[in-house]
Amino acid sequence: MRLDLRFNKSIDSTFVDMFDSVSFSNRDEFNNFIDSLSRPLLNNVDWWAQSPASRNTYTSPLFHYFCCYKFLQKLVNDRHSLTLEIILDSRELKLIFEEFLERSNIDSIHIYYKPGLSLRLKRLIKNFFFFEYFCLRRYIEGVLIRYADNFSKREIQKKSITIVDTFLTIEYANNDRWYGSFWENINGDIKDEVFFIPTVIDTPLRKISSLCRKSRDDGRHILFKDHYLAIDDFVFAYSHKKRVKDLNIIEVIVDDIDFSELAREDIRHNRDVRTLIESLLIYRFFSKLKNNQIKIRHAIDWFEGHSIDKIWNLAIKEYYPNTKRVGYESFRSFPYYLSTFPIKIERDAGTIPDVFAAQGHECVSCIKEFLQDQDVIVIPAFKYEHVWSNDMDDTNNSKNVLVAFPISIDSSIRILETLIRAYMLDTQLHESGVNFILKTHPKNSNNEILNQLTLELPDNFMFTEEKSFPKNLKNSSILVTEASSTCLEAMAYGISVIIVENPSGLTYDPIPNEVDEKLYRKTRNERSLIKSLTYFLSLDEDQLEHQRKLGLDLRNNYFEPVTKEGTQKFLGIGV
Repeated sequence: MRLDLRFNKSIDSTFVDMFDSVSFSNRDEFNNFIDSLSRPLLNNVDWWAQSPASRNTYTSPLFHYFCCYKFLQKLVNDRHSLTLEIILDSRELKLIFEEFLERSNIDSIHIYYKPGLSLRLKRLIKNFFFFEYFCLRRYIEGVLIRYADNFSKREIQKKSITIVDTFLTIEYANNDRWYGSFWENINGDIKDEVFFIPTVIDTPLRKISSLCRKSRDDGRHILFKDHYLAIDDFVFAYSHKKRVKDLNIIEVIVDDIDFSELAREDIRHNRDVRTLIESLLIYRFFSKLKNNQIKIRHAIDWFEGHSIDKIWNLAIKEYYPNTKRVGYESFRSFPYYLSTFPIKIERDAGTIPDVFAAQGHECVSCIKEFLQDQDVIVIPAFKYEHVWSNDMDDTNNSKNVLVAFPISIDSSIRILETLIRAYMLDTQLHESGVNFILKTHPKNSNNEILNQLTLELPDNFMFTEEKSFPKNLKNSSILVTEASSTCLEAMAYGISVIIVENPSGLTYDPIPNEVDEKLYRKTRNERSLIKSLTYFLSLDEDQLEHQRKLGLDLRNNYFEPVTKEGTQKFLGIGV
């Protein structure tokens, strides 16, 4: 039997549940592994900018590889006579597997290193081109920003400012996708001291000028880092390529096997060079602010625990030790998105905020899962203020099923094709008059999905051009998705949710354990999807009323209303 354990590949369905169980139970041990690696490098900027320290499981395969080893351990312990061919895309993991199997006297499991042509090419290009390309591109982007953006340094010279970490794209240049109504709810006098520090993403160079102009249309104060960055800062970022080779990565033993080479390999094959470079530029940006005697009273970080966040907090701690650092945690409960869960080594290093700001009181325990004594405050759910505008008075009898695709194109296609097959299989669905409203992730286009779709799209499957997710929700009775915070939004509207789980790998489950199961179903194949759709489409008025009651309870638990007091707490005013 062949088992593919390469990163982001499909695991045989026979083993999916076991792999998921092993992965979940080893999250804490993986955190301890990162702690051991990080202790000797506590104050090393280059280490915290790198992928192993980020624990970003979307871009770094290190957690996946760690769980693969634990999975192999369980296979050997539970199935001694198992005959397997295991495919890997990591040389170091292959060596670890082989050492473990030799020690266990297992000769029926054979390990093969087959990264695939595409991955080999990416690694080759990265070694000779990626770092140079992204450094140069980022430098050109900075030149264009300085030329196009009308900003005077005198604007902040005599102020004690509050800075807010955010992102800008050409699609959301004047419509804050990250902080929602935060800016609109700041008192007019206080607004003069609040400056958003953006990282530009998903924007071609030819549209940078347009982005700069649009970014000020909503009245926000925008401070691009590039107004303070110079050529020496880009030299510093580029020199990381040499400095990282001298990192003191110590031997870390896991079950009598040295795993440190696995971390070194992750550094060599860093899959997110652009974020790495931006992190190092952020560090230099705060150095330049300090040199220019800019005063920072309060700092807010859009926190997902990526290297950008870690360096943001590390730099402020170093250059502005008396500044309060706050991390805004827009709710993400995905158990495998480890970077969003702070751990002790990160607090010791200063790479996480002093205090986290949660959008609802039920969100607090999620932040504290691995760090129970972490300081957490509850502040308004600015990004989701719209859930309070839905009064739920009117029964939603629509037959619209809203399908919110995740950021992954592969996952989006998998979900869509599963839906199409389910619809074609069931006569009752055909006769129900149901429409499937398809909404792509903001980062993707409809054509990116359509071009890879292997099934014909039925007439009642329609892509929506409506960008407003709340408007799409109000016209729907069911939400179908996978790894998305939109699940909580939908349930707060009293709308039923169906999660299409990954049948051949880990599912980034967005549903907190405390949520009533009457609000959602989890499916993994066409038959269970048909059953869930049929059930929710046939709810009677009493059942719908109960859904709305559960949704109201969830709204109260996970979405703090926007108030003046809550906004001031977030800004550190009067507390």
